[in-house]
Amino acid sequence: MTVSLSGHAVLDNPAWGDSRLASAVIPGLKDVKLTLRREALPLFLHLAATMSKHIKTCERRDTWSYGYRKARAANAYSDHAAGMAIDLWSDSIGAQRWPTTMTRAQAAHVITILNNYRTSKGARIFGWGARRELGGDYGRMNDSMHFYVRPGVTLSQMIECQTRLKIGADGWAIKAAKPKAA
Repeated sequence: MTVSLSGHAVLDNPAWGDSRLASAVIPGLKDVKLTLRREALPLFLHLAATMSKHIKTCERRDTWSYGYRKARAANAYSDHAAGMAIDLWSDSIGAQRWPTTMTRAQAAHVITILNNYRTSKGARIFGWGARRELGGDYGRMNDSMHFYVRPGVTLSQMIECQTRLKIGADGWAIKAAKPKAA
């Protein structure tokens, strides 16, 4: 089995018709769609919607998801080829450059958001491609548009987190029904 940089199974069939992939529009955005592993999609939709609301609005032109390809900085498959990564703001604050145009306040808020998505044992689910000095997981390279499922995190752990956070299959938060007046 071929695996990605983070150890996730690469979807060896690059056809968009692969049944392991699913697509949906990011909640709150009318035309920005993600295509990812079916089980991972709801949590990524929620993450992208939260980032779009609190950091910078995601736009169709600079939001990416599934892509069958090798990683740009390594001789291995990208987490995008596993359907386990998204890129947000690729031509603005997420662009691969240093110094970044992302502010320290935005970077701190990204970390706060990422810390909400954890396994039942407390491990963070999503990694961030920003440099460590911004709070990300990368050393010299800065890829602050890149969000991926961390090594060792399973699809079942993602589903458990989705359930615990009460996130629906469409990425929207599930709201409790209002009690009926007596």
